[in-house]
Amino acid sequence: GRRGSQHPSWKNVIAVRSVEEFTTTLRNEPLALVFFYTPWSDSSHRFYKSLEETVAGPLKAMRPSIPVAAVDVNEVPDLGREYRIQTLPTFAAFRHGTIASAAENQFPRHADGVMKHMRRLLEPAFERVDTVEHLHRIVNATWPHQPIVAPREKSRHPDDATERTVVVGHIDDPAQLGEFEGAARFVGGYFRMIVVPDSSVARAVNAKMGTIVVYRRWCEEEPLVLPASESKSMINIARHLVYHGVAPMGEFTEDTRFIYAQRHKPLLAYFSPARLPAADPLFSTLSALMCDEALNITAAQVNPNLAGRTVARFLGFDASSYGHQSWSIGLLVGRKKYRFDNTLPPTADNLRKFVMDGVTGVIPEYHRSEGRSVVRPPGEVSDLTYQDFQSDVLDDSTRDALILVYHPNNRACRELLPIIDDVATKLQGVSGILVARFNAQDNDYHDGYATPGYPSILYARRDKKATPVRYTGVGRSTENVLEFVAENAAVSLSSLAPSNQTPSANRKSVSDTPISEDL
Repeated sequence: GRRGSQHPSWKNVIAVRSVEEFTTTLRNEPLALVFFYTPWSDSSHRFYKSLEETVAGPLKAMRPSIPVAAVDVNEVPDLGREYRIQTLPTFAAFRHGTIASAAENQFPRHADGVMKHMRRLLEPAFERVDTVEHLHRIVNATWPHQPIVAPREKSRHPDDATERTVVVGHIDDPAQLGEFEGAARFVGGYFRMIVVPDSSVARAVNAKMGTIVVYRRWCEEEPLVLPASESKSMINIARHLVYHGVAPMGEFTEDTRFIYAQRHKPLLAYFSPARLPAADPLFSTLSALMCDEALNITAAQVNPNLAGRTVARFLGFDASSYGHQSWSIGLLVGRKKYRFDNTLPPTADNLRKFVMDGVTGVIPEYHRSEGRSVVRPPGEVSDLTYQDFQSDVLDDSTRDALILVYHPNNRACRELLPIIDDVATKLQGVSGILVARFNAQDNDYHDGYATPGYPSILYARRDKKATPVRYTGVGRSTENVLEFVAENAAVSLSSLAPSNQTPSANRKSVSDTPISEDL
């Protein structure tokens, strides 16, 4: 069988085999780490050894110890569906058997980072205040009164800004607490976080349930009050703090935060390998656009060479896309992508027009495409691109399409490429089936063909091109793929030799939720 088909041997990791065992293992644990994986995931294999040595062992040795559980979503698919696991491997923190907030589950994609993140989760994310006297001591403390920045200008902040700004949240909802913490990380910790769950204490600062009160001693103004309606989203909280000079423009250090943010509002992203200095006029311009209520967007910096490389690639920005420039600017509106014309100066007026044109759909979307497709004769595998996908697949009613969606740097994908070649050879005598591969690194998907998993095998019948079927079988042999084709083809494959694989083995589903392999 393929490497990794057996479960790894762990000493410090609890291998969970059922939903009941999962519940029993985590129910009484104040904090636990769960590793969701599948044996065929090449990326999961890279974590096996480091999970045991770098993460599980040290966490078990801590006092109090933190258990690490591993869940194979092939073996326990109900857990994969319940927690909407869409990327493999996935790390998730649990508290007393309940999954932690989205902000707490923004894990780095390497073992050392996972360990450091778990240590941070042991520390209080904010200071809890339970008495009026304690709250008054914090709020009434003497801070310097010079402003951090001029009013409504976000050019720079001194290092001691956190000692002169207090953000008090009257919050007892765990979900809102997670958003509050996420906002703090996004804007770089430029304020002291205080959470007051008790209403009698919160009344001392006129804070109603769900509201956030910001004391800005440096500007001698009345406290800034964010109503509950504006305090439920990480991005809303961050935008207000930037707008009022409490924090600088945010910076995405992990891809998960970028994706999380773009679900809330259109996102204007500045891509550059070099961090944009706070003194740069463009920094102030982007911050001002983020704070413009009429635009209602999020703005952030992304380093495409570090943690933001997946996001940069998704938007079509990499080192080769800059040309003679050292930066690029993109806009993400839902799943629609737009690129700023780098030949124009990035002034406030030009960027504002770019955002408004993108939001209203005036300018054309940006789509990644390698160029023209290469359609080869029967018996050979064709190479599809975004540019010609419509004509070669969607508009072709004369043949079915078997498509391997792959990533050239993924080992599991590379192992499947010769299998697809063999399948094309065996189907040479069957008319009406296009066998092709689709490079998902350099091409965008068309509607209906978006699959976050690498590798993925899709079959589109000629009469059902809008709804392709995804292969979810366990086996990855030529016979497995041919059986999948036979089950879905609009033409007969009776001329082929019968498969030795049983239909039940091929139809075993990984999960009803799309699963992807992290790169």
